[in-house]
Amino acid sequence: MAFSPPQPVMSGVSAPRIVSATVNPDGTRVPEPRPRGERVVSEETAKTVRDMFRAVVQEAPGQNNGTGRAAALTGYQISGKTGTAQQIDPATGSYSKSKYWVTFAGILPADDPRFVVGIMLDEPNYSGGAPEGHSAAPLFHDIASYLAQRYNIPLSKEASPVVPLIAP
Repeated sequence: MAFSPPQPVMSGVSAPRIVSATVNPDGTRVPEPRPRGERVVSEETAKTVRDMFRAVVQEAPGQNNGTGRAAALTGYQISGKTGTAQQIDPATGSYSKSKYWVTFAGILPADDPRFVVGIMLDEPNYSGGAPEGHSAAPLFHDIASYLAQRYNIPLSKEASPVVPLIAP
């Protein structure tokens, strides 16, 4: 299992950082300056994609259920994206029929982003079940729940709007 530490999101522009501080030989902690963020898509495009990714975690009538419903967190708007990829079987040099990478990346909360969490599971054990949305999404739910409590993130002011997945 791989886990990227939750990344705080500030003012729509954020730069990842690897080193947050150094420790001198005498034990004093010296914070490293946060790198300057750079906007790579317009605010409008970012909002559109974030809104589209709400559908991934929605449970809605008809055929409008998302594949990552297990990531939903009661009281919060969540946006996310599931992913499943076959691994290469070294014995055959072709795609494996049983080895997968399963991912979920999510935003908490989608209506006022504070954190982005990315998860990748390497060959999760499904005991014969389907991999899609059944392991990384629930893990995101648990991490998001912890973050919401730890950082006292206010509940979303309104429920997430249903994003139609099937044209009327």
